[in-house]
Amino acid sequence: AIGAMIATWIAGGTIPYIIYLGLKFISPSHFLISALILASLTSLATGTSWGTLGTVGLALVGIGNAMGVPAPMTAGAIICGAYFGDKMSPLSDSTILAASIAGTPVMTHVKYMMITTGPAYIVTAILFTFLGFKSVDIVYDDTIINEIMTKFNEIFHFSGIELIPPIIVLVLLVKNMPSIMSLMIGAVAGMGIAVIGKGESLKAVLTYMIEGYKINTGSEFIDVLLNRGGTNSMISAFLAIFLALCISGMLDKTGVLKVLVDPLVRKCHGSRFKIVLCTIILVYITNAVGSSMLFASIVTGTLMKSIFEKNKLSPENLSRTLEDAGTLGAVLIPWNSNAIYASQMLGVAPLAFIPYCFLNWLTPIFSLIFAKTGFLIRYKK
Repeated sequence: AIGAMIATWIAGGTIPYIIYLGLKFISPSHFLISALILASLTSLATGTSWGTLGTVGLALVGIGNAMGVPAPMTAGAIICGAYFGDKMSPLSDSTILAASIAGTPVMTHVKYMMITTGPAYIVTAILFTFLGFKSVDIVYDDTIINEIMTKFNEIFHFSGIELIPPIIVLVLLVKNMPSIMSLMIGAVAGMGIAVIGKGESLKAVLTYMIEGYKINTGSEFIDVLLNRGGTNSMISAFLAIFLALCISGMLDKTGVLKVLVDPLVRKCHGSRFKIVLCTIILVYITNAVGSSMLFASIVTGTLMKSIFEKNKLSPENLSRTLEDAGTLGAVLIPWNSNAIYASQMLGVAPLAFIPYCFLNWLTPIFSLIFAKTGFLIRYKK
């Protein structure tokens, strides 16, 4: 659905228009913090990190490349924002799943996560602000930017209607429409704008949805920005995820996973800090083995729930830890489906962007600090 939507949003001018506006209003020195905030707001509103990476994230990469911002830094800022929203949005499947496994009301879970995620996000914002000033040459050659803006306007003749598809998707997701249906409707809306507003033939747009958008502008840089999308572009990521889930299923059903993690689980009893630490380690292990954050949350949550209960720790402690390390930690594992997908969407190798995923590294650290000090830790009455 995302592959098809990217293609129609390029054909309809939506993604080019977002890039155009970004080049027009964002300065290079403020680009990284702007990317973090924009990705955060998009992901909070939609509840999907993958949808954010494939739409706004794609546009932000184009803006960053044009401004000369190092691609790994750009990717790091986008990923931090996208996974912040995926973690904190009550519309997110990972948020709902973690709360359900632990037996925590969703909004209680979301509010409790702010205790660890809030400080981590502030530190992340400070780091990207600092990097924006230190790592970007503020006096930059705007020739490429002017060329992109001029060429985009010549090709797509921007009028503002290009923003209709993302607005439709945001409204549908906020109204709790399933994300796949919302993205497919977004793809159809993009098709409508491309055919009616941009003069593309229906046959051409349907081909774009399968094979990706194709254009030859005469500029190699602009062609790289625009020639992408389509369901075929998602095949390699889909196969990697499919095979990872097959392997994780076999490891689970044959009992291999249980044998691997049982020694750790048996040592979890005792101190509050030890329980949270074991949960974090376990969720990283299952994320690495299963290559899926949802698989990691299910396995870890199921194994640790009784331990939290026996030690009188409120269920929101478990659900928060599952997200602090599970949702945010998935993209830090290079072979995890989340890292593979982010790499494909943003065009940056996992090992290059992982060091800049500050929020993903910092949140579990704050989780451990609060577990050690007992600060704002809730207990069952």
